[in-house]
Amino acid sequence: MSKTQRQPPKEAHDAPRQISLSIEDAPVKMDPPFPGHHDCESVGHPRSKAFSVQVFSPIAPSAICTFEFSVLYSLRSTQLPLNSLQHSVLPLVLARSELSTSHSPLLPCAALTLALAHHGVLACENPPVPSSLDPLLTPEGSRLLADLEAEAFSPSDPLAAGEALRKRGIETRLANAVLTQLDLRRRARTKFGEDAGSLFFTRDGLEQATRKIVSERRARRYRDAGATSIADLGCGIGSDSLAFAKEDLAVLAVDLDEDAASAARLNLAAHPTAQVRRANVLDLDIPSLAHSGIDALFADPARRTGAQGGSARIMDPESWSPPLSLVLSWREAIPRVGVKVAPGIAHEALPADARVEWTSVDASLVEAAIWTGPLALEGAGRSAVVIKGNEVFVLAEKGPANALRVPAPLGPLGAFIAEPDDAVIRSGLIHRLAEETSSTLVSESIAYLSADTPLLSPFLSCFEVEDVVALKPKMISSALRSLGVGRVEVKKRGADIDPAALRKSLKLKGDGEAVVFATRVAGRHRAIIARRRRS
Repeated sequence: MSKTQRQPPKEAHDAPRQISLSIEDAPVKMDPPFPGHHDCESVGHPRSKAFSVQVFSPIAPSAICTFEFSVLYSLRSTQLPLNSLQHSVLPLVLARSELSTSHSPLLPCAALTLALAHHGVLACENPPVPSSLDPLLTPEGSRLLADLEAEAFSPSDPLAAGEALRKRGIETRLANAVLTQLDLRRRARTKFGEDAGSLFFTRDGLEQATRKIVSERRARRYRDAGATSIADLGCGIGSDSLAFAKEDLAVLAVDLDEDAASAARLNLAAHPTAQVRRANVLDLDIPSLAHSGIDALFADPARRTGAQGGSARIMDPESWSPPLSLVLSWREAIPRVGVKVAPGIAHEALPADARVEWTSVDASLVEAAIWTGPLALEGAGRSAVVIKGNEVFVLAEKGPANALRVPAPLGPLGAFIAEPDDAVIRSGLIHRLAEETSSTLVSESIAYLSADTPLLSPFLSCFEVEDVVALKPKMISSALRSLGVGRVEVKKRGADIDPAALRKSLKLKGDGEAVVFATRVAGRHRAIIARRRRS
């Protein structure tokens, strides 16, 4: 960038006092007051003014990023995209320790705070707080992380790796932050594939983050429902927001946790129509969001007690934060509301006119979600979504989402037994699966289906029955030894046993494998010994 390109245009009518700061090779000039604006009046804060920050970024040489600040009691901020100088503003991305845009380097907010304090600004809304990602936001941290990522650096001994980095002159806090991020990226590959290597994570954020294939499917639902601008409330590290942005939706991502908001800000940096706001979702004015152009909401209420409460699951939807009833009330202002809920939610707690989905990925139940208004593309009802690899299978039924479960028919134990996917069980669609596979339940209220022919469906796992004995360890051991079974998996439904203890009590020899179903058959406790059929 040339020196003349770096210079902001001169204002003929004013030559105000300026503060110039050089931050990470990005000079910042602050000109109070912003041309065309006047001093603001605020009760109890008579020194409030309007400000402008112009950022000249070396990685966007032809662009100027302008930030406007109207300071009352707290900081109210808006952002102009780097490629625009017009005043159609978007929400400012204001971090705890940096000011960032979609294309500019990260600018430490400490300098911004100092500059504002020079003009009498003493406080701001959601003030900066420390984050575990802070060391990675420096030029040194960014380079080190990129270099080690390129080297596929994956130390088997974190302590030794940390010591090696410190011997290279890397200070302890930075070394620990980089090694932690590399470890989280390695773990994240099961959810995000190769994309994990370019994303930023926190430990809690990774655990709670939506898998890539699920978030992509969700984003397409919003697109197909006609959404153009979405608020992701409780965005975490921004995995859903990223999928929304890739579908060309404008995104406002909101989270109160500083580490999560920082990670989201970094993960969304390549998308100029995505902004991150650190705020409490409960403090948001939803009608105001609608007035600003937001036409869709996605909420992920907190469903755990937090560290001080033992991080226990909260089962009552009205004890979530925000409560489910509050989230659903937002439909009055913005009809397109989606909300991620606990998979174990009672059906009677669901809105009758919604489409509710339970989703499993590779046999693991990962979430349930409620879709309202235009988002209920299939109409009201319940669905089981089973994802295997890159294939998606849907078992659905129309009707009120809060309708009572329909019982599946009972029948005798046949030559094959099947275990429905948890998404099918939780959605209450076992009767639909039984109808599709011409199978019956082996016992009332027990989610095992059976038939005399193999049950072929992506919504279940099928096993061939080898033997049925009393649910007693000695009898089970004897039957397994006669079959040459040396390795066994124990499943249970409707039986009060400890699968691990039962497995440990079995004295087995042999090379074969089998599955023991501890359950009830025609109302009596039995052990069904079966072999898994490979699809």
